Amino acid sequence: MQEACHGTERCHVAQPSLTRAIRQLEQELGGALFHRERSHTHLLELGRVVRPHLEQVYREMQEAKRQAGDVTRLRHTPLKLGVMCTIAPDQIVGLVSAVRVRHEGIELKMADANAWELEERLLQGDLEVAIYCIPGKEPDERLHVLPLFREQIVAALGRQHRLASRNAVRVKDLDGQCYIHRTNCEFAGYADPVFQTQNVKCTAVYWSERDDWTLAMVAAGLGWAFMPAYSVNHPAVVGLAIIEPEF
Repeated sequence: MQEACHGTERCHVAQPSLTRAIRQLEQELGGALFHRERSHTHLLELGRVVRPHLEQVYREMQEAKRQAGDVTRLRHTPLKLGVMCTIAPDQIVGLVSAVRVRHEGIELKMADANAWELEERLLQGDLEVAIYCIPGKEPDERLHVLPLFREQIVAALGRQHRLASRNAVRVKDLDGQCYIHRTNCEFAGYADPVFQTQNVKCTAVYWSERDDWTLAMVAAGLGWAFMPAYSVNHPAVVGLAIIEPEF
């Protein structure tokens, strides 16, 4: 009895509660686990067989509680963030740094993709937060949306281009120009009707998924590109606001 009392103290439960729990476990496992005597209680064969498994379950439960505590206290908490591949790093790095300063336990896992892929991954639960923009499309009602900043879309032109000395470029000024198509362009499918309405036609001469390659081709005078203003970071390229209409 004294040994049983010590056992209940170690388990932080009352003796009746511990006895009921053992009986329920024995019923579930289909046999007695202990041989009970007044002064001595010892494991039966079934108890010896299941003991290592139960101890493993206990250890894993303790580890689960520890990890859960880390998450709730933001100690080792992964945060999966998606960033649209056409957003310049300079616009986001300050935000990333601020999260790290305020919550040292956040383990930021970043992924880049185009806007449509990010939204799909966000809705599927593969990402927890995503920074992207799909112009002309209402946010999905399943998402919580917070505006971060506005960015103008510009015409990226080589400095030797005949339009490069202007302050802005009208849509109709681009008629007949060679065009470098960014595969991940934020305005894909949105800007086309605007150009068609003004009967402006541009010849796509190159297609690229990478903005650095796009800028290199623009710098080489191979054509102009439709780009976010902050992404135009090549010394031989200028970014002019597009007007009539503005994007």
